[in-house]
Formats: sequence, structure tokens, C-alpha cells
Amino acid sequence: MNNRKSVVSLIVLSLLVLTACSSNYSGSAYTYPPAGTKLILKQTLTVLPGRAGLYIQDGLDKAGKHSRFKPFCTIRFRNVAAASRHIVPDIFIVKNSRVEMRLIAANSLQQRQLKQQRLFRTVSYRLVDSTPSDILEVVTMRVHSPKNPGVFLMECGGVENSPSEVEPPTLGDIRMALGGIMSLQLPAPGR
Repeated sequence: MNNRKSVVSLIVLSLLVLTACSSNYSGSAYTYPPAGTKLILKQTLTVLPGRAGLYIQDGLDKAGKHSRFKPFCTIRFRNVAAASRHIVPDIFIVKNSRVEMRLIAANSLQQRQLKQQRLFRTVSYRLVDSTPSDILEVVTMRVHSPKNPGVFLMECGGVENSPSEVEPPTLGDIRMALGGIMSLQLPAPGR
């Protein structure tokens, strides 16, 4: 009987190890930046007039013209301003974070059905009647910075894709999108 328990325990342990090793998020106990993560901005960023934020992709400020087929991040103020604003170098602390699924494109029938079912937080911004839906998974982080009190949100998105193929951005994807503009410092596991 004890031998049988040992074998079952060994199988369960092996499956757990194999699952952990096959994870997309290698080298970290986290799948996305948890509360307590530090986002360290290394240079001043300018948000253009009439905008609430900016896009960062491949370590560059993209001024809203980012590729839908590469990971990206956005930094957002609470409101739109008539004048340009600066985000100065500082440490942003992640207060909380979560992964959200966003509907990017849908035909009108799909959009009505999804709204009725309340499956998505964000309504599509592009209606297309001849193609299947595109989905985007986004890591949404509420942030705080003493030097940038108006900045409250950072979002990092993966690649737009069909529902069966979409994945959230990995920590590596987020780091790649931020490049040299900002670094990501995760808290120690168990904190």
C-alpha cells in the first residue's frame, strides 16, 4: 500500500515539474507582473496634446502608431489634456494587475452576441463583416509614482490573433516591448 502511494506521489510530482518546465514564462514564478513589481522609467517621455497616453514598442515611443503584430505597452494618464505632458524618470509601483481579453474586430452579428453575453470588457474598435474576430490579451497594471501622480495605468498587450491562437504577453514580451525605456523588477516570490 505504501509503495502504491509513493508511485502515485512520484507521478503527480513529475507532472507538476513537467507542467512548470513547459510554461511560457520561463525563469519566473510569475505569469505577469504582480502587485509590488517595480517599473523603472529611465528617460522622460512626452504625451502629445489631445492624448491620454503613449505606446511603447521595441523600446521606442511609437506615438500611437504601433504594430498589432508585436507586443506593446501603453502608459496612461487619467484624462486627455490640451497641452503636452511629460512622464519623468521614476519608479512606478504596481498596485494590482490582471489579464484581460479584448475583442479587437468582429462582424456585427458577433459583436451583438458578445455584448449580450458580456464576455468582453472592451467593445471592438473595428467592425468587419467578412472576417472572424481578432482577440488581444492585455496585462493591465494599476501603477503609482510619486513624481508622476497623474499616471495611473500601464497595459501591455500581446499579438492580436484569432480566439484559438491568442496568448497573453509573457514577461519576456513585456521586457522586449519596453526595451531600454523602462525596466521591470519583480518582487521576490512569496512576498
